[in-house]
Amino acid sequence: MLPADPVRRWLLGVGLAGLLLGLYFTVWGTTVRSASGDRTVSHTAPAGVRFLLPALFLAVVAPRRPYWLVLWAGHCGLALLSLAALALGLWGVAVGFAVHAVASRYLVDAFSLGVAVIGTVRVFGLGEGMSPPRASS
Repeated sequence: MLPADPVRRWLLGVGLAGLLLGLYFTVWGTTVRSASGDRTVSHTAPAGVRFLLPALFLAVVAPRRPYWLVLWAGHCGLALLSLAALALGLWGVAVGFAVHAVASRYLVDAFSLGVAVIGTVRVFGLGEGMSPPRASS
């Protein structure tokens, strides 16, 4: 059970954000060297800072709700979509390169912003009591 006290809740959020930040720089930001030492491969999170900043924000704002996990899963899905589109492009399907470019340039940012905004609206109840506008006839 997570603490109900607002101070403890914010401390938990800041602690979770610190944990995410630590994981980002230790696990997701690793550098792998070959056995002979002549080759180095760098590995980071799929979207890098474009994932990290919204995830940290969500961890601080809503530590009781794991919106950052939704954000991570979405980024993994977008990475798979982008890689599949790139593979299609390399196989000669020209639209694959276009889909890859749109996914990596625009969809990642739109998804990150969307999850952060929706999470904030839900946590603070900003949409409660509002009904959608009705079309007049």
